[in-house]
Amino acid sequence: PDQLSAELAGNGVVKGRCAGAFEPDVARGRGDQVQAADAVVHGADDIWHRGPVELTFSAVDTGSGGARTEASLDGGLVWREGRTLVVEEAGVHRILFRSLDKAGNVEPDRSCTVRIDTTRPTTVARAARVKRGRSVSLRYRVGDLAPEASVRIVVKTARGKTVKTMALGQRATNTDLKHRFTCRLQQGDYRYCVFATDPAGNAQKNAAFAKRVVVSGP
Repeated sequence: PDQLSAELAGNGVVKGRCAGAFEPDVARGRGDQVQAADAVVHGADDIWHRGPVELTFSAVDTGSGGARTEASLDGGLVWREGRTLVVEEAGVHRILFRSLDKAGNVEPDRSCTVRIDTTRPTTVARAARVKRGRSVSLRYRVGDLAPEASVRIVVKTARGKTVKTMALGQRATNTDLKHRFTCRLQQGDYRYCVFATDPAGNAQKNAAFAKRVVVSGP
């Protein structure tokens, strides 16, 4: 069988290349001796999007001519002919596409991926207790469609004054996590909030409900 490979070009164009040419359909009088048309898709990339993504397809055939493309959103059950395809639903979508020529040759399926996330991340956290000068673990969880999110933790006094901000960078979503640090805060009651922004740029409108951190004396 033909070996199909797809590569993502740096200019945001996915090009599919197959090893092996199409055999002409001699029995049916088709003499197109050229390889399958080279199908190309514009608009596909490896980033997350906050809204619909439009893909544009093209194909060039120097044999019989008349190359056209078709694409499928459901694994090949239904194919849609045309130059454009708009992907709207949130999720990770694997799009199949292929070219066809006037001689009836159909190239092997190629594929690209579209990632769409339209919702804000959610966070939950747990209360904690620590003695001043000791290490404390702040336990939290970020929920999102994307596998990672940028996280920061803000610690405030009971009156709302920010006393510590910790930028944690990219952290896994949909799993229990913890951040450990040595507590140098003065004895007293504090609250901490977990903020998250996903790769599509969706950020929490409001932070998760602040959880209590009690710092006791040595």
